[in-house]
Amino acid sequence: IFGWPVNDIRAVANEDFLADNPDVRALLEQVRIPLADIVAQNAAMALADEYSQDQVVQDATDWIEANRDTVDAWLETARETN
Repeated sequence: IFGWPVNDIRAVANEDFLADNPDVRALLEQVRIPLADIVAQNAAMALADEYSQDQVVQDATDWIEANRDTVDAWLETARETN
């Protein structure tokens, strides 16, 4: 339907690191990026002649700003874990 094979996108982290950083574990456990946003990002990268790391960072920054309330809620919940 979107032009890419279905797959799972998951955060991966070292168990020792997560044990030492429960707030990071809590953050990673709750982050859910809408499929439409993932598809839009994949399409932008696929359609561009060049796509630099700087552009990826800018796109991520823009997404965070556009979803500030959601991201802030994730961060608040993660901080409460500590």
